[in-house]
Amino acid sequence: MRATEHRLFVDPMHINIWDTVGLEEPEMGVNGYFPAIEKAHALIRRLREVGGVNLLLFCIRGNRITTTAQSNYRLFYEVLCEEQVPVGLVITNLEREVNMEDWWVRNKKSIEKYGIKCAGHACVTGLPDDRGPDGKYAKSRKAMEDLLRQHDGSGIREVCQGGRILKRRWSKGADWIREPLGVLWRRWRTTLILLINQFY
Repeated sequence: MRATEHRLFVDPMHINIWDTVGLEEPEMGVNGYFPAIEKAHALIRRLREVGGVNLLLFCIRGNRITTTAQSNYRLFYEVLCEEQVPVGLVITNLEREVNMEDWWVRNKKSIEKYGIKCAGHACVTGLPDDRGPDGKYAKSRKAMEDLLRQHDGSGIREVCQGGRILKRRWSKGADWIREPLGVLWRRWRTTLILLINQFY
């Protein structure tokens, strides 16, 4: 899985962000997804070997929760990480919200209905604005920093096995891997975030 590393400091943590492209194109058939799943499995195993997985960052667009998002959540949370790693939900594209946190108030029950459990969330926009510390961009940055600080690596470390899916037939169809998803791990005071981005 191709990834680009970026480093930043969120007091008191040094964070390495691995920004990746999506696993595969959504138009590919089931056979195209197996190599992508194997790459995701290998990546998670590699992260486990260097410190363990502490937090999955699951990024979704703020229009609505889809069955595809649910499938991706299940693949990474339930199968690859065996329900042992907390999920931080990041809701993006909220530029049009007057108060971005209102999205969470309106949609929390929908998220629960889809069976997505999260240990924290951040409602954000990636579009810069000129409003300084009162702007949505600054508030988004603070929301992300707060989410990361909540999960600074003090929880479970050696938990992600990531192997069961490769040892059995996969019958859920090809829609498991489309939404952006991320993995966060920490070693000492260093944290790594892996963002898997796919836009369609």
